[in-house]
Amino acid sequence: MKKIGIILIIFLSVFIVSNVGLATEEEIVIKKKTVSSYQSTEVNEDYDMFEFISVDEADYQDQLDKWENDPEVEYVEEEIFYEYTNVNDTYFDYQLKDFSLLNVTEAWSLYRPAHQSIVAVLDSGVNINHPDLKEKIYKPFNVYDSTNIVTDFVGHGTHVAGLVGAQTNNGIGIAAIAKDVLIMPVKVGDKRGASNANIVKGIQYAAQNGATIINLSLGGYDYSKAIHDAVKAATEQGILIIASAGNDGVQNKMYPAAYPEVLSVGAVNSSNKQLAPFSNFGDWVNIKAPGVNLYSTCVKGTMEPFTECQSSNPYLYSSGTSMASPLVASVAAMLKNQAPSLSNKQNRYLLEASAQSDIINAQLANDRLHTESRISGKTSSETALALAKYGWQTIGETELIANDPKLNPTLSLKQGRYIVLASNQSFPDSLAASGLAAKLDSPIALTRSNSIDAELIEALSEYQVTDIIIVGGKAAITEEVETSLRDSGFGVHRISGSNRYETATMINNYVARQNGEVIIASGQNYPDALSISAYAAKLGIPIVFVEKDRIPHDTKAFLQKYQFNRAYVIGGTAAISDSTMKQLPNPIRISGTDRYETNIKVHNYFKNELGEKKGYLLTTGRKFPDALAGGMVSAKESMPILLVEPNRLPSKVKSYLKTEVENSSTKLTFLAIGGRDAISTDVKWQVDQIIYQDFYDFNTSQATDKDSSL
Repeated sequence: MKKIGIILIIFLSVFIVSNVGLATEEEIVIKKKTVSSYQSTEVNEDYDMFEFISVDEADYQDQLDKWENDPEVEYVEEEIFYEYTNVNDTYFDYQLKDFSLLNVTEAWSLYRPAHQSIVAVLDSGVNINHPDLKEKIYKPFNVYDSTNIVTDFVGHGTHVAGLVGAQTNNGIGIAAIAKDVLIMPVKVGDKRGASNANIVKGIQYAAQNGATIINLSLGGYDYSKAIHDAVKAATEQGILIIASAGNDGVQNKMYPAAYPEVLSVGAVNSSNKQLAPFSNFGDWVNIKAPGVNLYSTCVKGTMEPFTECQSSNPYLYSSGTSMASPLVASVAAMLKNQAPSLSNKQNRYLLEASAQSDIINAQLANDRLHTESRISGKTSSETALALAKYGWQTIGETELIANDPKLNPTLSLKQGRYIVLASNQSFPDSLAASGLAAKLDSPIALTRSNSIDAELIEALSEYQVTDIIIVGGKAAITEEVETSLRDSGFGVHRISGSNRYETATMINNYVARQNGEVIIASGQNYPDALSISAYAAKLGIPIVFVEKDRIPHDTKAFLQKYQFNRAYVIGGTAAISDSTMKQLPNPIRISGTDRYETNIKVHNYFKNELGEKKGYLLTTGRKFPDALAGGMVSAKESMPILLVEPNRLPSKVKSYLKTEVENSSTKLTFLAIGGRDAISTDVKWQVDQIIYQDFYDFNTSQATDKDSSL
């Protein structure tokens, strides 16, 4: 969640960034509807325009949804934390030309770290007492004497380390792209350079002590099998290795940058975006970053320009691919900080696939981290609309015929372009409507109970929708919404009952067949119904609801009316008891030990019913609004709904996915439904690693897009 704060400061503008803390309470800002605008400059102390409510973080989304649907509320707003456009590091202005080329501040606006990555800097050592580095040092190591004394007599390593992870927003010095990263200084060289033996020792130390990224701002033109073997071993362990391409302005391959397992970095001039004259180049160079006159931390050393470093102001400019490489390492750490499960191959893919003209772009890499393979909107209604646009280019004309025309005469034999509209808070209504929507080949749209979004009206007009079927009573979707739709020129029809059980039966009178099949789910807990919704839509099977120990009157009457020959009971005895199940016609229970295993059991039972499987729709197994519209898209696109925890991929789901990928004769894909609070970025990339394993295994240099490669 995001936090709000108001910070007064002169001469600095602000921009929105996400809070990195782990707050236990969040606030909601509520704007009331009731009072007209002020008529004078006097303040009416009896009137509060806004109301502020503190809620537990775990209940935050539920409370947002509740207040969003309150008829007395004009709007609700999440808390937003405001920071300075310019961070308060003294020399940040000196970095702006390079950070602007990489769109760093734009990337920061979506930055929500959940982890501190460890970047090993294999170099001439680091001044671990530097004021901009001392708080970021982790497990320093000197390969010469196996101590933790990594004194930098050359100066090169200290400059590189600052570009990787100088402490940001500490009121001094410079900023780092990753903002919050640990630096592991590994001293592998001196004024002569670094030997292959020492580089191997350094790689092994970093790999054994928790580094997930290694920066090597060094190299030579002689191939070393020992270094290559060490690189391959570290890469297989999951470490991303980044190295500078060299400063001789030639195409000759420099190692270790030229090893295929290494992400090699050339240098550009931020002023003109052109390759720096000194930068090595060629098709073996994977990516570029600024490398001309980069300002960073320094210590007085034997190498130019570090001989000029002053202890009174330990910062200076330096150029080279050695400076470009740590910028890439810092962007990689920024991505890893937000998705700790991100593999080295996935990280490399993001860096390369988001680059523009081969120049790394922090904003696009960060955007891709969060949005790739995801369909979402700011609200559940917007997410439903995005799903509709994904599944339907057009909505064709159809004729809705009820099994019993007396149920709703205005709908019987009426031809038109239909869309089904449900409340984003009335879960059973939208879940029960999957069969009806399938019959109409219509997406399911969601709305707030008391107002309709202009974006939805615009989309309905683009689809040339003629008729809207509202499912649910006036408590779920008010008459005001119905009136707004009619005023917009749509035919509006409502299917509802006195409660969720009757509403489900009324909806499914348009779907049920005499002596056919029926799906029975809990009317008190909805993940099981969500798991089956795609199959209900595809097979035209009605979904109706029962209580754990009782079949409600309306459901019982519906079952008697159609004399079904089989009932699929979805969920275990905690949801629907054995005594209730025995009252159903030829019941078959499909269940697991929890909602996630039940979800898998449903897929295994109906595995051949969606046709050739394209992949999966990933939805949260905890809060359902984002997933409510997913059932129809799931059926239409042959992508079963797969339930996951918002911040965890259950082990059963992981095993199931791996088996499915291994046994599939076609390339599978997936889409996460909802934003980062519904399904975290980390969970999404865990699934990505499983689904696209062949892609990552095949591609060493990953500049291609997964979609175009599969």
